[in-house]
Amino acid sequence: MALFLAGMALVIFDFNLSAGGATVGILPDTVGYLLLLLSLEKDGIFRKKRDMRRILAAAAAVNLVIYVLNLSGAANWAQGWVTTGMDILSFGVEVTVTWMYIRQLRSFDLTVKQQDARRLFSAWRLYVIFEAVSFLSMISPASALLLFGFAIVADIYFLVMLFRYMRHVVRGIDGVYYGRRRHLD
Repeated sequence: MALFLAGMALVIFDFNLSAGGATVGILPDTVGYLLLLLSLEKDGIFRKKRDMRRILAAAAAVNLVIYVLNLSGAANWAQGWVTTGMDILSFGVEVTVTWMYIRQLRSFDLTVKQQDARRLFSAWRLYVIFEAVSFLSMISPASALLLFGFAIVADIYFLVMLFRYMRHVVRGIDGVYYGRRRHLD
């Protein structure tokens, strides 16, 4: 579970340095997607591993291309529109991956309380909404700090709810949550 949460945190949070025309990702999303791929094999929670493997491999590849373009400075040649397009593409991939995980985790409603599933889905929606709205900071730089603050809070809230939900799912699988063993397949 630690690999999963570390991978998800690296995917959700971006740590970048910019100098000149290049942007260097200190912890690129590609590393996060690779950690998610490793956790997929190790945790054994997810049923549709083949589909998730493909999506995670594609996400890692897309973000690796974006990382190389940012690092080389080639993304800045069109006055930021290419960078903005790549950020939106990266966000779309991020939303797809997180939704695939949420959807798979919600299939464990037999072992996890319905209220916890609703909280996780609400946290995911807030995360998506505030991340999407943060793209408006490109239009109105005055609101950038406020939007950035809301997006960070939503990201942290989503990760906390995801951790709590994952803990319940793992306990349910191990038979601890309701006191008896449950089989998935």
